[in-house]
Amino acid sequence: RDGATLLGFTEGTWNCYINHYEDFSWEELEDMGMTQHYEGLGWTQAHWENPTDGEIPYTEARWWGQLTDNEKRAANGICFFEDNWDKKDMNPNPSFFPHPL
Repeated sequence: RDGATLLGFTEGTWNCYINHYEDFSWEELEDMGMTQHYEGLGWTQAHWENPTDGEIPYTEARWWGQLTDNEKRAANGICFFEDNWDKKDMNPNPSFFPHPL
């Protein structure tokens, strides 16, 4: 936690940019006004609370370029943008090792 604070993260920016509110219950998301963003991506309370049922929103299988403008705005609301949505490696280390030695 101290390290994240030193990097400039607050609880709010961590929740959005790092975990995209995925650690919260649907009810907590409602209280924070975040369900509108997930709903814009096809999520429902049933999807959220029962992820092992095998049914996920269609947007989970799309690349950024396949999302509609409305879906992109919803994704932006939970701090997704093209690079992190498409799971691009944003590690600045150019070697094949994940971290500099």
